[in-house]
Formats: sequence, C-alpha cells, structure tokens
Amino acid sequence: MYRNEDEKLSDIIMGEAVLELLDEIAPVTTSSLLLKLQAFLLREENANKEKAIRHAIDEVKAATERYSSATLVDAAIRH
Repeated sequence: MYRNEDEKLSDIIMGEAVLELLDEIAPVTTSSLLLKLQAFLLREENANKEKAIRHAIDEVKAATERYSSATLVDAAIRH
C-alpha cells in the first residue's frame, strides 16, 4: 500500500519509463532507467509530476546502492 499519492505517482512514472524502454526495444538497466527518468524530468512542466520523477530517480539510486552494498558484503563473507 502506498503511504501517499506522491509515492503512487512516482511508481506510475517509473513504470511508464520502463514501458518506454521496452517500446524502444532498449535494455532495461539501472542506467537506462535513470536516463529515461531524467529525460522525463527535463520535459515536465507540472510541479507535482516533477517532484514524483525526482522521487523515482532517488528510489532507483537508493535501490542500486542497497544492491551494491549487499553484493559487497556477500563477497566479503565468501572470502
């Protein structure tokens, strides 16, 4: 469940970015998703959507950092 409407809008926008990448037959990677979201941000004029796009970008970056940290810890444990 969403904590608020901003979070819901952020997830919708992230989904739209992924769908655009798929329509372009482009790889869906962290980098391509961030680039697509940044492109959305550049052309957005609505303040609420702009805020939601920034939140989506922050979420992708945070997830990437969590994944990277977990991978490093896992690698350290194995050695």
